Amino acid sequence: MKHIIKKLGTLIITLFTVSFLTFFVFQIIPGDSVVASLGTDATKEAVDSMREELGLNDPFLVRYGNWLSGVVKGDFGTSTKYHQPVSTLIKDRLPVTIWLAVLSLIIILLLSIPLGILSARKRGKLIEQIILILTQLTMAIPPFFLGIILTLIFGVVLKWFVPGQYISYSDNFAKFLGFIIFPAITIAIPKIAMMVRFLRSSLLRQLNLDYVRTAYSKGNKEKNVLYYHVLKNAFIPVITFLGMIIADVLAGSIIVEQVFSLPGLGRFLVVSISNRDFPVVQAIVMYIAVVVIVINFLIDILYQVIDPRIRIAK
Repeated sequence: MKHIIKKLGTLIITLFTVSFLTFFVFQIIPGDSVVASLGTDATKEAVDSMREELGLNDPFLVRYGNWLSGVVKGDFGTSTKYHQPVSTLIKDRLPVTIWLAVLSLIIILLLSIPLGILSARKRGKLIEQIILILTQLTMAIPPFFLGIILTLIFGVVLKWFVPGQYISYSDNFAKFLGFIIFPAITIAIPKIAMMVRFLRSSLLRQLNLDYVRTAYSKGNKEKNVLYYHVLKNAFIPVITFLGMIIADVLAGSIIVEQVFSLPGLGRFLVVSISNRDFPVVQAIVMYIAVVVIVINFLIDILYQVIDPRIRIAK
């Protein structure tokens, strides 16, 4: 319990530090969000009026304090481009990113774990070589190129979906899933390859340890040793890598969302940066930071559940 409380304190301090740095950076980088919103032809009076309305003339610490108190309440300010609450704009796009992440993770777990186990079991055989070659190839393909290939095959040739014609989940959920499955596959394929290799290496490392030989000497079959003894220990280092993947897909895939014209957070971040819409950018950066930090915290807790030795050592 002490360790969890300590980690929780570290998490809060980290989030506070990230929030301060995020706010500070967007105050010093070149570009004026007010001018970007009103246009270069705007009068000085209009610019000054909007700056006063948004509180941009207040001292830095006052602005940061007001912004942070709003963030705690779920209020990220007002977009200088769309003149709407940032929380509303993010709320409209977050479900797309969440669904994309969930589908990607399901595909990753369903394929990477069986392939990783199969590759370890068939070490030295032809099927292992085939899996290793395929994983090497899929890791080498850039996501944007993979997205273009899937669009060409399934969108243009097979016509399973209309490229660029996004269908909202609120309009037709079945068609929404039919469209978003291809971006999810694009995200999943390289990560499946990495997971397969990581899991295979971890399994092979465990298979060479003394407790495995002891299990075999007691008359256990290969499947029993693998599934009841080795797999649990092999998953401990894999969990860290899986946590990185989960944080990555939940944070949103900028490239994939651009290729498939998905109105998710990744694409919205790129648009907001080009528009100098700093309140939106700050909010999305904070969302990404929270996802990464919280996932790492949960992974650390999960370590102790899976392996009590870690809890005892701490």
